[in-house]
Amino acid sequence: MKKKATLAKASLQLFMSAGIAVTASAAPGKLELQPLFLGTQVQPNIMLLMDDSGSMDWEVLRVGGGGDGTLKFVPDGRNSDNEFNLNRLRRERRELCAGYNVMAFDPTKVYTPWVGVDSAKSPYADLTLTTARSNPYSTNTRNISGHFYFLWNDSDGDGNFDNGECGEFTSGNNGGFRVSNLSPAQQINYANWYSYYRKREYVAKKALSEIIAESTSRMGLATLHNNENVGTIVRDIDDINTIGATQEANGNNKVALARNLFRINSSGGTPLRRKLEEVGKYFEVGVDPGSDLFGFTPNPTSPILSSTEGGQCQQNYTILMSDGRWNGSAPSVGNADANTGNQFDGKSYADTVSNTLADVAMYYYKRDLAPGLANKVSTIPGVDENDAQHMVTYTVAFGVTGSLTANPTDKDAPFAWPTPVSDEASTIDDMRHAAWNGRGEFLSAGDADQLIARLRQAIGGIAEREGAASAVAFNSTTLQDDTLVFQARFNSDGWNGQLSAFEFDSKGVGTLKWEAANRLDTRDLANKSRDIITYNGTAGVPFRFPADYTEQLADKVVPGELNTLQVKDLLTNAAAAVGAGAVADEAEFGTKIVDFLRGDLTNDGTLFRDRDTHRLGDIVNSSPVFVGAPRARYPDAIEGTEPEKAYSKYVKDNASRPQVVYVGANDGMLHAFDAETGDELMGYIPGALFSDRNAAGLHYLAQQDYTHRPYVDGSPVAADVFVNNKWRTYVVGGYRAGGKGIYVIDASDPSVIGQAETGNNPDSIVKFEFTDPNLGHTFSRPVIARLNNDKWAAIFGNGYNDDPTGDGKAKLFIIYLDGSNLGGPGKEKPLVITTEVGNMVNTSCADTNSDCNGLSSPTALDINGDGNVDRVYAGDLHGNMWAFDLSDKDSGKWEVDYGTEANPKPLFTACTGPLPCAKANRQPITSKPTVSVHPNQRSQSTEPNLLVYFGTGQYIAENDSFSRAIQSMYGVWDAGEDNAGLNRSNLQEQTITEREISFTRTTTADNGTTSTETITATARDLSTNNVTYGPTAVSGSEQGWYIDLRVTGKDPAGERMVVDVTVAGDLVFFNTLIPDSSICGFGGSGFLMFTDRVSGGQPDFTVVDLDNDGDFDDTAIAGLVLDAIPSAGRLIGDKLVISESSGKIKSIDVQLEPQRRGRRASWTKIR
Repeated sequence: MKKKATLAKASLQLFMSAGIAVTASAAPGKLELQPLFLGTQVQPNIMLLMDDSGSMDWEVLRVGGGGDGTLKFVPDGRNSDNEFNLNRLRRERRELCAGYNVMAFDPTKVYTPWVGVDSAKSPYADLTLTTARSNPYSTNTRNISGHFYFLWNDSDGDGNFDNGECGEFTSGNNGGFRVSNLSPAQQINYANWYSYYRKREYVAKKALSEIIAESTSRMGLATLHNNENVGTIVRDIDDINTIGATQEANGNNKVALARNLFRINSSGGTPLRRKLEEVGKYFEVGVDPGSDLFGFTPNPTSPILSSTEGGQCQQNYTILMSDGRWNGSAPSVGNADANTGNQFDGKSYADTVSNTLADVAMYYYKRDLAPGLANKVSTIPGVDENDAQHMVTYTVAFGVTGSLTANPTDKDAPFAWPTPVSDEASTIDDMRHAAWNGRGEFLSAGDADQLIARLRQAIGGIAEREGAASAVAFNSTTLQDDTLVFQARFNSDGWNGQLSAFEFDSKGVGTLKWEAANRLDTRDLANKSRDIITYNGTAGVPFRFPADYTEQLADKVVPGELNTLQVKDLLTNAAAAVGAGAVADEAEFGTKIVDFLRGDLTNDGTLFRDRDTHRLGDIVNSSPVFVGAPRARYPDAIEGTEPEKAYSKYVKDNASRPQVVYVGANDGMLHAFDAETGDELMGYIPGALFSDRNAAGLHYLAQQDYTHRPYVDGSPVAADVFVNNKWRTYVVGGYRAGGKGIYVIDASDPSVIGQAETGNNPDSIVKFEFTDPNLGHTFSRPVIARLNNDKWAAIFGNGYNDDPTGDGKAKLFIIYLDGSNLGGPGKEKPLVITTEVGNMVNTSCADTNSDCNGLSSPTALDINGDGNVDRVYAGDLHGNMWAFDLSDKDSGKWEVDYGTEANPKPLFTACTGPLPCAKANRQPITSKPTVSVHPNQRSQSTEPNLLVYFGTGQYIAENDSFSRAIQSMYGVWDAGEDNAGLNRSNLQEQTITEREISFTRTTTADNGTTSTETITATARDLSTNNVTYGPTAVSGSEQGWYIDLRVTGKDPAGERMVVDVTVAGDLVFFNTLIPDSSICGFGGSGFLMFTDRVSGGQPDFTVVDLDNDGDFDDTAIAGLVLDAIPSAGRLIGDKLVISESSGKIKSIDVQLEPQRRGRRASWTKIR
C-alpha cells in the first residue's frame, strides 16, 4: 500500500536550481544544432564546378605546385596503361617519392575509400594489392604486388625536396620499398592510395564524395567539358544521410549526383571563364541553348526557388575547383568589375582588363538573378551586402600558385591586380580575384589532404554564412543578485559569446559594469595564462597536451594527464597537418591545438579556424548561475548537533567569499568569471565532450569547416551540500544537445577555482562526471537537494533521445553527490525511477516503430519543512506530469506516487484529445513545473493539496518552427491517489481574446530629462470562468484549469510554452513563444501572460504599470505582446525582468496582489 504524503504546510519549500532558466527546452526528433529562431534557412543552391581538363588525369604534382612534364608513372616498371615507363632516370624515381611528388604514396598517411557506390552498386571498400583498381568506379581489378615506392629523407630539414633525398641512383628500384613487403595494413593503405588517390581527379572525387554524402543543401555538378554527360542540375539532396546500394536502387538525387561525380573522365583544355559564365546564366535564366553544361534537352531552368518556396531569400553559390591555368575563348561580360557607379564594384574589386574570371564573378554577383522576386537575401555587413538574388563564387586552386599571397586589406581602396594572361601563372591570381569579387573565398591546396580540407572549408563557409545571416544578439539568460543582473548572449556571425553584468536599481536595468568577453579578448595570455582543466575519467587534470603522448596512444593510463580518447580527439586532424607541412609532427600539432582551444590566436585562419579575435564561445542556452556567500535556508542542525556541522558556521566562515558567476559555452567549457570584474577564473572542459568522431569532439572546434554545434549548452545549478562530513558548494550541470551526462564540480573556494591548474586543485575541483545507458541528451536541469536517507543528491530527468543504449522510457535519476552510487566496482547502482512510458525499436528513436519518451526538468519539494526532499514533479515528452514520492527513509520505496510499480499512473496527461492520447494530440512538457499550496483546499482526504503549474510545447527539434499544434498552460490540483490520472476534461477552460490598447509612457533619463511616447500594443484578456474544486468522485467538480494558447476566433499560430512559470502572490506569470515561421523569417514574438493562480482566469486587479507612473490605474489586462522571443520572467522586488531574443532586457513594474506590491509566492527558494 502506498504511503500517503503528510499534509502540505503553508511554508512549503521548493528546492530550486539556482540558475535562471530562460531558454527553450526540447523534444524528440532530430535535435537542431543551431538556434531555431535564427531562421528557417531556405536551402542554398550550390553548384560544384569541377575541372575535368586533361591535367586532372595526371599523377604528378610537384611540391610547391605544378608538374614536371610527366603525366603518369608506373611503379612496377611496366608500360601497361601508362605513358611513361620507369627507367633509371632520377625524375621517375622522384615521382615515386612524396617529397617530390605530393601525389605519390606516403606511408605516414592513411588513405580511405571514396564515399558512395561503384558501377556495380557496391559500396567503396578497402582494397588489397591483388584487388586494386585503376578506376575505382569500374569493377575491373589489377594486381599491383610488384609496385615499389621511395621514402623522402629531408636530410637538411628545410621542408623542401633536394636532389638525393629520395635515394641514390644505382638501379631502377635501388633504395625503394616493395609494397609486397609491407605489413597487411600498409598493403591495404597502398592499394587504397593507388585506387582512390593516385590522380588529381581521384583526390577531387574523394573530397567531393564526402561533401555530397554529408550535405543537406540543394546541390548540382558541372564540369568544363561535360565528358560522359555528367552534368547534374541543382536539386535537393537532403533526402538521405548516407549513400548505399538501397538508395541507389531508389534513384534518389544524392546518389545520382554522386554517380555522375564518379563518372567524370578528364581530358581537354581549361575554359574556366566560359564555364563560370554558363553557371551564372544557369542561376539567372536557366541554361543557355548553346551550352553543354548539362548536355540534355530541354535546357534546365534556373534553380532559384519560387517566392512560395523562399527564392526571395535563397543564397546561390558556385565552388570552382581547378588544377590549371585557364585558357580558351573569352566570355562576354566585359570589364564588369570596373567602377560603373554600382555599389558593389570598383575600389579593391576593379582592374582595367575585360572578360577575366574575376569579371564573370562580379557580373553575376552584382546582377539581380531573379528580378521578379523580392530582395530578401540575408546580408553580412562588410562582406556580402547584396540583398538581391546573386551568385557567390568560391575558387579552389589545386597544386598551382600565382604571384599573390593575400587578398586586399582594404576593400575600399584600389588594388593592383596582376593582368591575367592565358595559360600563365597570372590566371591563378585571377582565381583569387574572382573569389574576392564574388564575395566568396580563394582557397589554395598544395596536396591531396589540403584539397579535401579546402573543399570542406568552402562548404563550411557557406554553412557559416547561412547560420550567421541573421547575426542577431540573443540574450539567452538573465540572473540577478542584489544589485547585479548577469546577461549572457551570443552572436551567430562567428559564434562568439558575451556575458555582461549590469547594475540594477529602482529604475530597473542600469549601467553596464563589465563584459567578460572583452576582458578575455584583451587578456595577455603570455603574462596571465588561463586556468583550464578537464576530467580524464578518474580525476581532474590540467588541459595540457602530454609531453609523451605515445603512452596514451598505447592505451596506457597516465595519472595527472589526458586520457587515450582525449589525445586521439586532439590528434584527429594531425596527419593532414603534418602531411601538408603545416607542422613538423603530431606533438607539435597536439600542442598547437591545445593552445588554440586555450585561446591562443596565432594559428587562427591558417592551421585552425578563424575566430575573429574572440576567445569566448557562444552562450546560447546556458543560464549563468551566481555563487556568492552561502545563503540557503537549511535547518541549522540538518546534519547533526555538533558545532562543526552547523550550517550557520559554514555561512559565517564564508560570509565574505568572493563572488563567481558560472556559465556554459559552446567552446566546450564551463566558465567561471569573477562577478566583480568579469575576469575569467577557470575554464572546465567536461571529459564527456571528447570524441574522435567526425564533426564532434574538441578537434572539431578547431576545424576550418566548423559549423555550429552545442557543447556545454546546459544550465549549471549551484547549492550548498554536506558531503564527506563537511559543508561544500557544488555546481552541477548537463549539456542539452551537447552530450549525454552531467558533471559535478566543487565551487566552495574561489581561490582554488582561480588557480585551477595548480597542484592538486584540478582533482579537488572536479568531483566526477556521470553518464548512463538510459540517459539521453541532458536537457533536464538538475536539482541539488538532501534526501530522506540523509544523502545529498542531484535529481534530474533522463532527457531526450536515449538511443541507442536506452529503452526510450521516461525516467528520474538520483545521483549521490558523494559519488557512492555511480555504478561500477564498489559502488551502488544509480537510483532510477521509471515511468514505464515510452519504447524504442531497433535501438533508434528515429525508427518509425519507436515511441521514445524522456523526462524533463524536475521540481523538488520539502513538504514537512525538515530540509529533505519529499516529493518531485516532472513532465515528459508524451505530455504526462508525474509525481514521485521520495518521503520514505528507505530509498527502495521511492517510486512514482500513483498507480502501481508495474503500471505507474501520471498525475495528469496533457492531450488535446481523449485518452489514451494519440501521438498527434500529445502536448510535450519540456519546461520545469512550478508548485504552490492550494490556498483553499486543506482536507486530509485530498493531500497533498498542491497546485502544479506548467506549460506545453517544444522548440529545439527540426521543423519545430512550423508546428501549429495547440499547446496549453495548465494549473492542476494534486489531490492524491484517488484524484490522479487526470486530463483536460477534469479541468475548467479559460479562453483568450485580444484587443489593441494605447497608453502614454513617460521616462526619466539619468540626467533628469523626461520624454513621453504614446504606445499602441496588442493586449490580451482571459475569461473568468469559476473553478469548482472538489474530488473527481463529486459530480460537477473540477481539478484545476487550462488555457489553450490560441486566440478565440483565430487560427492557431504555433504559440507554445518552453520556459518556466513564475508564481508570486495571487498570480501566475508565464511567457509564450510564437515562432516566425514565414519561409524567409527568423526570430519570433511572444506574450507576457498573468492569471489568477487559483482559477487561471483574468486577475481582478491591474497587474502591470503600463504608463510607468508608479500607479496601477491602467487598463486591466491579462497579457501583453512582446516583440521578440521572451525568456522566463524573473521577479526582482516589484519588477518583472524579461530578456528577449533581440538582446533587450525589459523591466516591468508589477503588483502581485491588490494594493500589495512585491510579495513573493507562498514558497521559499532554497539554494
